[in-house]
Amino acid sequence: MGLIDKAEAKAYDAKRNKDGWHLKRRYGITLDQFNRLLAAQGGHCVFCEATKEKSGHRLAVDHDKKTGRVRGILCRRHNSALGTLGDTPEALEKVMEYLRGTD
Repeated sequence: MGLIDKAEAKAYDAKRNKDGWHLKRRYGITLDQFNRLLAAQGGHCVFCEATKEKSGHRLAVDHDKKTGRVRGILCRRHNSALGTLGDTPEALEKVMEYLRGTD
């Protein structure tokens, strides 16, 4: 379901600067909070069915860049898309208008 078990977290820690430390430092959440949030989303990206197992990549913590509040867990593609749009509803609305073919 995309949850990180202790053995995997230990291996990831060795490779990536202690993942639990990174989550806490960057987003203010623990590994346990990450796993609970991911489980509450059904173990996949909020927008699609992407999981770590399906995509081959760890899911990303999405957060409000102004407040730092964690919004959810996303796949790389959707997290990048939101970031590219500047995390604003107005930008997303413009994209939706474009895709619908309206001005």
